[in-house]
Amino acid sequence: GTPALGVGMGNVVTIIDETADLDDASQKISRSKCFDNATSCSSENGVIVVDAVYDAFLQSIVKAGGMILNTAQTNHLIKTHWNDGHLNRNMLAKDIDTVLDTLGFRDIAPEGTKFLVAPVTGIGPEAPISGEKMALFFALYRASSFDSAKSMAREVHAYQGRGHSVGLHSQNDNRAHEL
Repeated sequence: GTPALGVGMGNVVTIIDETADLDDASQKISRSKCFDNATSCSSENGVIVVDAVYDAFLQSIVKAGGMILNTAQTNHLIKTHWNDGHLNRNMLAKDIDTVLDTLGFRDIAPEGTKFLVAPVTGIGPEAPISGEKMALFFALYRASSFDSAKSMAREVHAYQGRGHSVGLHSQNDNRAHEL
């Protein structure tokens, strides 16, 4: 009879290794990211791609509805979404049209854009994009290897999301057991 809050940061990180079916992974990430405007605690907030398939993944995620941001656009997104340390209500759980309007990206977004992809390197308090977002974009990281990707995922979770979910797109079952 006593209400309880039983959730923490839903800061899901997904790793894509060099054996992954990239089109399948991209479609699944798109569906997950767009479900309920990214408010689900199981929605990807960070995607870590192994270097060997990074460029091919970019092509695949665009086909699945992602708009890849450049450095200036990513910086603008970060400054807009984390305004004075708070998540921007104009982007929080909003449809993509509202997100694009808030950022001023409506005229440059390709037709069919469903979500934004922000390539970044930073993780932790100085890089709020590595935390929970609850908006239609995710942080994209590039890892030199699967071991590096695991380390990055641990770092993201240590910042926000410890004990929550990590996803893996791989055809190597041993990697799932290893994770």
